Amino acid sequence: MDKILVSIYVATIDESYDLFLPINMKVKIATFLVQKVIRNLSDGNYLVNQNALLYDAISGYVININNIVKDSGIVNGSKLLLI
Repeated sequence: MDKILVSIYVATIDESYDLFLPINMKVKIATFLVQKVIRNLSDGNYLVNQNALLYDAISGYVININNIVKDSGIVNGSKLLLI
């Protein structure tokens, strides 16, 4: 399996999205791609932010942007926050 399904809550627009993340991509790049997808899905209501981070919604910990997704602790069904 080369992708995992996660639920991402976007605080700035108060919306949640279920998206697939590629497991062999750095979290920093995945975060940027997620933002672009959310911008499109929200009809432009979300503005891409270079400083946005992903957080684990359960623990509140920041997902390290330098890790690869599969080594970051993100698993199928993870609930994340985009802030």
